[in-house]
Amino acid sequence: MRISKEELLFINEVTKGPNPFGVFFKYPLESQMAEYKDRVIKSFQTKKLLDRDNKFTKEGIAILMLWEEYRKCEKHLIINKMKLAVYPNRRVIGIADRENEYELIAVDSVVILTSLLKECNYMTEKEKEVSFRQEKITFEQWLEELEDYDGEVIVLGEYINQKVKQEEAYYWKENKGFKYDMSKGSKREISPRSMRLQLMMHLELKKE
Repeated sequence: MRISKEELLFINEVTKGPNPFGVFFKYPLESQMAEYKDRVIKSFQTKKLLDRDNKFTKEGIAILMLWEEYRKCEKHLIINKMKLAVYPNRRVIGIADRENEYELIAVDSVVILTSLLKECNYMTEKEKEVSFRQEKITFEQWLEELEDYDGEVIVLGEYINQKVKQEEAYYWKENKGFKYDMSKGSKREISPRSMRLQLMMHLELKKE
């Protein structure tokens, strides 16, 4: 579902939980508050999230519960520009910034993995032997290396209780896959299956 930034601010104010991971709000001035609330209420009524008595409908309550789930989740991922709340039961709640609005989704973790597999053909190739040698490389050096690279990069961060656990990137070129660990400043070659399994681990998927 797509919701405006004003609408999400309103939803955040009427739900409970920690500050939402990766989402920052711009609050209206006190003099603009009445107009802001009036706009959101009219929009929610149009979307049938509020009824004529300004009470949340079943659809509206479902959105509130979904947002509370996102806020209260212990584990979050950032995969490129998508922020995900990841639960062990393969449930993922995602939010993506789409210019003047947000897109809010709730899907099975497999849906996210499938999307990544379509984006990265390397992960679907046959398993191959790779070198286990690690190369120390600074973040600046890694960015310079990417200047001549025109393929896709999966940038992934894992956060527990909003604190960094891992920040890494996966990419592939000339039939070789690589993992760059931003925390350790190290790069190594990685096989198709290992890349796939590591993304599955982040998404709490136990079996291929």
